[in-house]
Amino acid sequence: WGYKDQDPPHELYMENQVKGLMNLTGYGNWKDQGGYKVSGDITDQLYGMQGSFSYTVELNNCGSQGGLQGGFHADPLLIRPTVRMHLMTNMYLLDESPEARIGQMFPDYGDINGPGIHSPEQTMMPLLSLLSSKGESIGFQSDTEVDFGDYYSDDKLPVRIKVANAQFMLKDSLVLRYRTAEMVAGAWNELPMSCIVDCDPRDYSDFSPGLTIPQRESVFRAYIPATESSTHIQFYAVAQDSRLANEFGGGFVYTGHGAAAPVEIFVDDIIGFGNPVADAFAVGFMMLIIYGVIWGGLYRMVGLAIAAERRKQAAEEGG
Repeated sequence: WGYKDQDPPHELYMENQVKGLMNLTGYGNWKDQGGYKVSGDITDQLYGMQGSFSYTVELNNCGSQGGLQGGFHADPLLIRPTVRMHLMTNMYLLDESPEARIGQMFPDYGDINGPGIHSPEQTMMPLLSLLSSKGESIGFQSDTEVDFGDYYSDDKLPVRIKVANAQFMLKDSLVLRYRTAEMVAGAWNELPMSCIVDCDPRDYSDFSPGLTIPQRESVFRAYIPATESSTHIQFYAVAQDSRLANEFGGGFVYTGHGAAAPVEIFVDDIIGFGNPVADAFAVGFMMLIIYGVIWGGLYRMVGLAIAAERRKQAAEEGG
């Protein structure tokens, strides 16, 4: 994998092939480490054979077979048969689980030579990234670093999504899914997202390899409605590749791991009136009352002390 977290040339192609199984299994290491990287491009011979994807496979329970060693750095000759052994199982999981269908690059596993996307160089699937309030892209499992600013239960929460290769995103397919802690488990509300940066109203669903389309990076936004009370909000975004939307699997792409690991934030009850002018006036009025009480008390204490001193002096003079 990329030890410096740098994507190799065909990382996006490989990632979209395996994201489905990631979402289905919730594999912890992938999420904790930000995703295993492939070891090079599609002809890398570090693992596997030339012309096949490079593998980084740990065969920790494989032991030694026929003089070939498993473990963390398994012998390449053990990796390919192991992958082939699990291939049918993984294909079955992809076929049967709607949550696992993320972005198959060809329309049907039974016809991999049929219409679809076959060249990694031409893939350019839409890539969704959540943006913080400062415009920073949020990567896998970095929820604790997301800065959305200060929002409260009566605020609408703006969520922005950056879409790389937006020219191949199916028109109007990008939606924001969110839920609050009070909702039934597994239920999500859905909001359409509107383009605010580098928009293009044209539809490229009829794309063909011979058609040249300018690469585009767009930003979309949606507002999660006010919750009216303190709660936890979870959300993620999902869209479709226009070239795969009507093919096997639908060509879905997600932020992070989709519903399996959504971003979660906490919104608290509003303190004050929720209006800066009204809050400033209220604070000023409260300070005036507090100062009035303090200074009024001091003035009264000083007055009582002066009166007592005068009575004492009058008594001494009268005596």
